[in-house]
Amino acid sequence: MKHPTQSLRGAPWTAAELKQLGRTPDSVLARRTRRTIQEVVAMRESRGIGLVTGPRRWTAQELRLLGTLSDHEVGRRLRRAVWAVYKQRTALKIPPFRPRGKWRPWKASELVLLTKLPPAEAARRLKRSLKSIRRQRCRLGMRQFESRRWSKAEDKWLGRASDPETARRLGRTLPSVRTRRRLFGILSPASKQRK
Repeated sequence: MKHPTQSLRGAPWTAAELKQLGRTPDSVLARRTRRTIQEVVAMRESRGIGLVTGPRRWTAQELRLLGTLSDHEVGRRLRRAVWAVYKQRTALKIPPFRPRGKWRPWKASELVLLTKLPPAEAARRLKRSLKSIRRQRCRLGMRQFESRRWSKAEDKWLGRASDPETARRLGRTLPSVRTRRRLFGILSPASKQRK
């Protein structure tokens, strides 16, 4: 009988030892069977057995990155699956990354222009989003939708063409054209044909 400290290098593998290949880490199996790690790795690879590894632990540096970028970008940088990043982020109750534009304070000259122009024109001139313009107008207590006065020439178009066509030609909304036409009691071309 061999001494427990004596190496089994080159000795034939038993069926029990072969069963542990891939299930037990190579270093542990080498220690248990009194073989070298290289021998264990060579036997495992010759039989085409992969080594099962546990999930990679999250480092403190990796955890700090969660929520600062999109899950896809964090996964790409850390070489982790997107679902693993999402799972870890939600487990720690970290909100998802929401990109925000750069905030610019409002100048007095911009506020003056904001009161004089319609929202779409103000957004174009001030190079701000329409949402930002509307939010600022709301803060200032301004009406959101300035109504444009109807001219006599515009009133003459009512009832000549269909409401959608009239709205397109006059640059007005369909509801405003319908309301104006009904206010004057003018029938639409479709109703005139029915009579």
